[in-house]
Amino acid sequence: MLYRIALLLLTTTYYFSSFSQQFTPVQIIDQGNHISGITSIETADINNDSLIDIIVTQGYNRDQIAYYLNQSQGNFSTIQLIDSNALDVEVAKAVDINEDGWLDLVSICRFDSSVYWYPNDTASFTQKIKIDSGIFHLNDLATHDFNGDTHEDIVVIGQHSIDIHFGDGNGNFTKNHILTTSTSPNILECIDLEKVDINNDGDMDLLVAETIGAVIYTNNGNGVFSPQTINSQPLTGNLVHSFDIDNDSDFDVLLRHGNGNWELYRNNGNNNFTSLGSRNNLSNMYSVQSMDFDNDSLVDLYGTYLNESNLYMNDSSHNFTVSSTVYQNNNINFIYESDTADLNRNGETDFIFASLNGYLAWHEFNTTTTLSENKVEKKQTLFYPNPASNFIQLEERFDYIEIYSIGGKLLKQQENFIGRVSVNDLPKGAYLVKFYQARQVQSRVLLKE
Repeated sequence: MLYRIALLLLTTTYYFSSFSQQFTPVQIIDQGNHISGITSIETADINNDSLIDIIVTQGYNRDQIAYYLNQSQGNFSTIQLIDSNALDVEVAKAVDINEDGWLDLVSICRFDSSVYWYPNDTASFTQKIKIDSGIFHLNDLATHDFNGDTHEDIVVIGQHSIDIHFGDGNGNFTKNHILTTSTSPNILECIDLEKVDINNDGDMDLLVAETIGAVIYTNNGNGVFSPQTINSQPLTGNLVHSFDIDNDSDFDVLLRHGNGNWELYRNNGNNNFTSLGSRNNLSNMYSVQSMDFDNDSLVDLYGTYLNESNLYMNDSSHNFTVSSTVYQNNNINFIYESDTADLNRNGETDFIFASLNGYLAWHEFNTTTTLSENKVEKKQTLFYPNPASNFIQLEERFDYIEIYSIGGKLLKQQENFIGRVSVNDLPKGAYLVKFYQARQVQSRVLLKE
């Protein structure tokens, strides 16, 4: 999930007359049959050079995991294989399992119903360690310290199960069931998973698209989860996306039903949700990212389709009307996957997307380009990446830094620091970071994915 509080990032107000022109030309990372069948995109710095690299999984008989090293300025290496025998691999996530300062990879493979760990040995992935097996039709995974012991855990969903593997920081795991067919009161089929602190209590929860719709699994802080269905009528869900539609500092839910329609649910607090109805404009959208594109404090949507990507603008009624098609290519088919990152370290949001027939590319939404006489002056970049998943890298030494919740609660403080600051323990959301140096203070917004 990605959203931006633009008023804190920019020094003057700006306006757009055509949002499609705010996107830079598409830059191709790779294309051809050898990159077909991409089932997931992960962005992470896997070689510790402070540049965001791209990891892809390929199913549909390609059965491999590969990466592209970022060579700066948005240029990437040729494809580098990690595993050419990842049978029907569905997704891979970057996470430091053994706490050695290098981001490892965790993947799930449907063919052999297994979960795998690939330790990162100074940007080399030579080991493939099986964490679990026998999980029918694995669909998705999420990583986080779910029980508050400072070690990374893994949640995986199979077609008929949700399991959590509690890590000890040394690559050992203890498995617990969150949901199985024997414990579910309903017909159970779990299809999509997202981690999000849905009730703003500081503990990471789970949002799952299931046969009965969208289900919230609330975390009590110890990795014990309680389910709650947010939709009143049982409708099969196969994709979920959480973001703040109304700028009230909590996460709302967008759910895609089995018929391709998307339904929007407002979070009223205390785990209560109200359906705002279907959003027919979004029908058959394959993947979605969210960001405030027009600086009106309402988060908009970037969605991908068969061979194009569109912007949908959020209004006061949250209708998400089509603003413009930002990219179209009739030579590609089924843009199923997308992700966001700052690939070229210029403080702008880049959108990465992939089609099934072998096309991996990115383009950037350029907030500094204006189509009126208003000019935008950007503040100095103090850290990267932003959004961040595991850490932020400081551009220079500061006397100390502080990280606050948007509500003003001090969460972290580090003195006389340069280098990496871990944010892995922060739930997904927006934070205010204050940088102190020579009796001066600068503030920036951090987006935690």
